[in-house]
Parts: sequence; C-alpha cells; structure tokens
Amino acid sequence: MSTQPPAFPRFVPTLTEVVEPSPVLIGPDDVQSNDGVLIQTLSVQMAELIESKISTLAEDLFQSLLSDHLKNLTVKLQPELEMIARQALHQARLFTASQDKQK
Repeated sequence: MSTQPPAFPRFVPTLTEVVEPSPVLIGPDDVQSNDGVLIQTLSVQMAELIESKISTLAEDLFQSLLSDHLKNLTVKLQPELEMIARQALHQARLFTASQDKQK
C-alpha cells in the first residue's frame, strides 16, 4: 500500500511588507491635458514621494547607527570612568588623611 506525499498549498504565505495602494495622484482632468504637462506633473509628484521616503529611511538609519555607536562607546568607556572614579576617591582619601595629620 503506497501513500502519496502530502499535498502542499499552491501559495505559501510569506512575511513580506504589505504595500498599501497610494491615493490617486492624477485626476481625470490631467489625462485630457497636454502630455508634456502630464509628464511634468507625474515627475514632480514622483520626486516628492521618493524624497519623502528617502528622508524617512535616512533618518531611521541615522538614528539606528547613532544609537548603536553610543551603546558601544558606553561599554568601552565604562572601565575608564570606573578607574578615574577610583583614582579620585583614592586621592581624596590621601588628602583627607594628610589634613588629619596636620591637625
């Protein structure tokens, strides 16, 4: 008795970004206008859309890089700051001890 392999679904769902349709950028009046004007209008609208998206992505990337850099810097500077604090405390104790001896 042979068994058939299980039937897999035809479409497998994936974890991808959902792209919402954007609002209509041109109206019916634009279609009837001169082709040069229509191309100009579309070019300006696309440039504004792309500029907005790139600005947002660049800002997010910069924030992420800056945050990572500050975390790494904090980890690297922690031992030095502890050493400086210990030295300052030691010098304060020495100063206090010398002041007590002079009295």
